Amino acid sequence: MPRRAILDPEVVYRGHPAPEPFYIAGNQTGVLLIHGYSGSPPEMLPVARYLHERGGYTVVGPLLPGHGTRPEDLRRIHWQQWANAVNYAYANLAAGCERIFLVGLSMGGVLALYQAERLTTDPDRKLAGVVSLAAPMYVNDWRVPFAPFAKYVIRWQGNRYTSLEEKTSVRDKAAVKELWSYLRMPSHAAHQLLVLMKQTRRNLATVSVPLLIIHSRHDTTSPPPSAQIIYDSVASADKQLVWLDNSNHVITVDYERDRVNQAVYDFINQHNG
Repeated sequence: MPRRAILDPEVVYRGHPAPEPFYIAGNQTGVLLIHGYSGSPPEMLPVARYLHERGGYTVVGPLLPGHGTRPEDLRRIHWQQWANAVNYAYANLAAGCERIFLVGLSMGGVLALYQAERLTTDPDRKLAGVVSLAAPMYVNDWRVPFAPFAKYVIRWQGNRYTSLEEKTSVRDKAAVKELWSYLRMPSHAAHQLLVLMKQTRRNLATVSVPLLIIHSRHDTTSPPPSAQIIYDSVASADKQLVWLDNSNHVITVDYERDRVNQAVYDFINQHNG
């Protein structure tokens, strides 16, 4: 795993896990787990551990560029760097595994779909399936059309003085202790996320691998209709859409985490032939 920058003391949270990438060696089935916007690999650990313990899979959780250090680092990042980091992690995992599954939360789900689009003509065809967890395809905000210009005027989104409990979109507030994320984000980074969503949505019809989509009906961050957009747009003949009713956005740690873990495991186990 590549080394990351030293953490800014202002964004180290006592009692929360360090935002470190993870790798747990297992069998010849590899699972690449991609965290979300402003988040870090620990939000993917509950799923990763479950998959490794139940299926013996090799699980990897990279740290995306600009994340896990200090928010200012995201002011120099473009969406292609996130996509390239996923592609790099995929290539490393594929070098030692026979089959690969992509599992992404929120922006990580968008990146998983984007990677599947990139691999449409992959001669090795190691990609066996994609799991999209609460991935957004658009944002419910009237300010979105002005994002390319607003980033020069309003440089930050969020409040550095809020708490992680207040900022995080989960119903189970006790689960926040398992997470690490920034409290504020550069407007530049928000614009990059919008561009990534647009690029990915434009090419969804090229995705033909088996696909599992899991989304909460009560997601206050990623609009629930995004799940149906993905389902209707991909070319996959084998696709499933699972709705949650007692979770918010970070469904990997919320009240229905066990259902999420089981659904992801069942999907991978079903397509691991």
